[in-house]
Amino acid sequence: MAQNTVGTVSELSGSAHLQRGGSQQPVTSGMPVQLKDKFTTDPGAHMVITLADNSRLELAEQSTLVVDEQVVGAGGPQTTKVSLLDGHLQSLVSKALRGTAPSFEVHTPNAIAGVRGTRFGVGYAPASPVCGNAPTSDVSVAEGTVEVANSAAPKIGVPVEAGYETVVCADRPPLPPGPLGIAGPAGTGVAVGGFAVSSPGAGGAPPPVCPVCPPPGC
Repeated sequence: MAQNTVGTVSELSGSAHLQRGGSQQPVTSGMPVQLKDKFTTDPGAHMVITLADNSRLELAEQSTLVVDEQVVGAGGPQTTKVSLLDGHLQSLVSKALRGTAPSFEVHTPNAIAGVRGTRFGVGYAPASPVCGNAPTSDVSVAEGTVEVANSAAPKIGVPVEAGYETVVCADRPPLPPGPLGIAGPAGTGVAVGGFAVSSPGAGGAPPPVCPVCPPPGC
């Protein structure tokens, strides 16, 4: 059943803030994490949340995350949903959830990354050069497969395998997956090129797509 306390702040470097209900307080290592908690990291900070199912959420500096839902135990499906409102998140999904139907979702203001057990990163920026300064979500996969869709059309998604990433621009469908690094770290538009893992995934690397999304109407 749904738990009010769903995890713990297991690591913290630098400073971060928690908004719970109508109050705000500094984050401390070891503090419990509750549903609907909203975390924001300051510049230079890094925070790790370990959830009750042993999944890990690593929040980079200047990022904002909300823990929306976690259902564990009771013999039924285990479900975790979090929202990345800004910045970058790395997730390591518990092996206990791998292979279950839909078990772990990261939402941004314009995208949904649905996971069936993997290691992956999600970045969101309200304006990025990758999408002509439009809202941009970037999903990169290091292990397993992630189903990515625009939140405006959640049933129309593309699978992204290990060694690939995709970008979701504004209210448009995800771009065809390309090699990791093609859009730059967290969709910054500063492409670094090459792969961040030893293999580009099954089937070899596809021809790279342009890292800058074409303007609307093109």
